[in-house]
Amino acid sequence: MRRIERDKLEAGMTLAKPITNEAGMTMLSEGFVLTDSMIRRLESMEISFVYIEGDAPDAKSKAELLADVEKRFRKTENEKYMNILKNAIRVRIEEVCK
Repeated sequence: MRRIERDKLEAGMTLAKPITNEAGMTMLSEGFVLTDSMIRRLESMEISFVYIEGDAPDAKSKAELLADVEKRFRKTENEKYMNILKNAIRVRIEEVCK
């Protein structure tokens, strides 16, 4: 399953999770195959993302993810709370990418 921003949706993609409204009512169920007209309708309903079946394409390796974290936090290395956040992200990457 992967999260896809609305502007990257394509007809033929299959929902991995249902889309619900603010009241919790299911608008589109899991397994629904998107069409061009339904994608336009999602835009009008201001749905910003959905979960689609399938793996994320070109997933990064653990080393690449850790390098990205270092790069993103390079300018904040002297800030205590940003270092705490950076370390938390690194720990999570280590847990997920065993």
